Amino acid sequence: MPYVDVVGFLAVLVSTLSLTPQIYKTWRSRSAADFSYGWLFAALAGAALWLGYGSLKSDWAVVAANLIGSALVTSLIVMKKRFSKI
Repeated sequence: MPYVDVVGFLAVLVSTLSLTPQIYKTWRSRSAADFSYGWLFAALAGAALWLGYGSLKSDWAVVAANLIGSALVTSLIVMKKRFSKI
């Protein structure tokens, strides 16, 4: 595997896994009150734009990271909606 692919794989791994502790904490506490919908939707829009960019450039690392990132942010949006007391 070329060096540049190893760097891309590590970037995907670190950036996508960075949200998992927060998702776990949110699930366990049943509270997503500290997340603003503005940030969540901005993060989702950013991931979607990077996904489009990666697709257009045929860059597997960018596509993979943002597919996973989109799914993780979407899970936080769902938990915020589900755990909301309003």
